[in-house]
Amino acid sequence: MRSEGRYRAEILDRCWSIYLSLTRAFVLSENFHVEFPVGVETALITGALNVTILMTGNRTLSVRGRVCV
Repeated sequence: MRSEGRYRAEILDRCWSIYLSLTRAFVLSENFHVEFPVGVETALITGALNVTILMTGNRTLSVRGRVCV
């Protein structure tokens, strides 16, 4: 069984990878950069990252992930 610290580190690592992938692939609004850390905080509590990004043309991109115990 992994420790709580290791579990949190895995979540942060996954979130950081997602953040880097999104910012490399898309030009995102300033709101995304402000709201993403809130999603990460929620992921640290629940183990699940749920992010919805408003794209051009009123389209959205939903990113969901879960770190299993």
